[in-house]
Amino acid sequence: MSEINNKQLKRDAREALRKERRGLSAVGKFLRCPPRKAQMRAKGLVGAPVLATVEALKCAPGSSARLLRTVIFSAISNAARVLERKVEELDDFVIDKILVGDGPRLKRFHPVSHGTAKPILKRMCRVEVWVKRK
Repeated sequence: MSEINNKQLKRDAREALRKERRGLSAVGKFLRCPPRKAQMRAKGLVGAPVLATVEALKCAPGSSARLLRTVIFSAISNAARVLERKVEELDDFVIDKILVGDGPRLKRFHPVSHGTAKPILKRMCRVEVWVKRK
């Protein structure tokens, strides 16, 4: 009987942890920025305080900074909702992990001489951000 209770407790603890982790993340899909540029910007953000990172990305040039800032702020908002705190109270949170992946590509063509066309690929990316306590 006690083994069944232990298994149930472990299962409940895993499920609670999974729900909490799910709330401490955000995903941005179909972002119109090449994944290579977003990955270069995201490399230095892991381990940084979230509120300071959002403020720093406001001044950073490039579209990737704006898109990363929105996804990071979404992760902060999700964490505040799950933990029932205000966003300003999340000073002790840092960026745990950022994954940048390929998204779909918009395929366009540019006409050139002799009736031919050159392909243009407009790349999109998918960004996942996890935050955690220090």
